[in-house]
Amino acid sequence: MAALALHCAAGRWRETGRSTSLIRPPAFAPVTAATTALNGLTPQQLATTPPPAQALAVLDQRFTTGTRYLLVAHHAATEANLIYHQREHCPTLARINLIDTIALSRSGCDGGSGMS
Repeated sequence: MAALALHCAAGRWRETGRSTSLIRPPAFAPVTAATTALNGLTPQQLATTPPPAQALAVLDQRFTTGTRYLLVAHHAATEANLIYHQREHCPTLARINLIDTIALSRSGCDGGSGMS
């Protein structure tokens, strides 16, 4: 899990924070040989990582009430599903809208983001 906080000022995006953490997959989604082939992570590497509830609760604490956020994710539906199932541990995060980078890349433009 990785999160990057960006703020747009004077037409430019600037990083204001970041967070990274591996998370232990839930029991219903074990690490398989296909998963390891895709991302290189093994069950042994993830055995001591925090469960989703703990990792998302830590991330949730970084969001400030009264500040507008937009979550950007690759395969956003997957991230939204994880957040939805852990919403009691990350209530602020669960209320933030998501945009999918796949859909964004298919739009053929940068949306005026100032990013190239």
